[in-house]
Amino acid sequence: MKSPASVTRRSLLQAAALGAAHAGSAAAVEEEWAVKPDGPDFGGLRIGLTTFSTRKLTLDQTIALLKQTGVRNIALKYFHLPMDSTKEERRLAIRKIHDAGLTLAGCGVIGLSGDEKSVRDRLDYVQDIGSPSVTATTTAERLEQLDSIIKDYANIKIAIHTHGPEDDLSYWRWSAAKIIDKIRHLDSRIGVCVDVGHTFRVPIDPVAAIHTCGDRLYDVHLKDLKEANRRRLDVPVGRGVVDIPAIMRALHDVNYRHHVALEYEAEPETPEFGIAESFGYLRGLLYPRA
Repeated sequence: MKSPASVTRRSLLQAAALGAAHAGSAAAVEEEWAVKPDGPDFGGLRIGLTTFSTRKLTLDQTIALLKQTGVRNIALKYFHLPMDSTKEERRLAIRKIHDAGLTLAGCGVIGLSGDEKSVRDRLDYVQDIGSPSVTATTTAERLEQLDSIIKDYANIKIAIHTHGPEDDLSYWRWSAAKIIDKIRHLDSRIGVCVDVGHTFRVPIDPVAAIHTCGDRLYDVHLKDLKEANRRRLDVPVGRGVVDIPAIMRALHDVNYRHHVALEYEAEPETPEFGIAESFGYLRGLLYPRA
């Protein structure tokens, strides 16, 4: 009869051999696992959030939401950093954003239709927070003033925001094509923000609006709508009737490199689920494929 010691030694040797074989087999299987190909998040588009979506939440809550969803770009609305804030308040807010690993990709919508001092004060705000662009409203009469003033703000682009059918349809700012016609001769840093939802409700095809702007498209506000009519009936992106895949293709077609800001206007008190669902849809839509 074999001693317990010899059996134990043999068992250990067998176990070691089996373990090595199993490890080799596991490694072989792991090498064959189907994993998604490497690629930039959201297909390389700069997807983020305009904080009008979280207007009833604090800046801290907004930052926490973006971190939870893994989205890094943020465009500030004055709910979270007032226009009359001090330089120190601006510095601290932007430091908080940067410390959270987020990138300030824009700000607005901000009115730029006042006198020269008012416009300069607001552009100073944009400059102080280090925003590369400001999405703005203005009047046709103030465009020449903006053309003169923007020359003193070398690092800022102005994106004039397309409006919706709440205004008379003779109004120039509801159409990206009309805006382009008004600004074509102005400083190239003055461009357009296509608000997908407002544009769709006019109705104008957002894809056509994007192509019309070309390299003067400096911001996009992304929305989806429950129905094809002129009412504001926001739903999470991907759940409505707006052709979001066609819009994403158009942005790639024009080689768009600026912010695509989700603007989820519904559920202001509890927008978290709609925002998270929208980003999830966009991740799936813009999934990097081999």
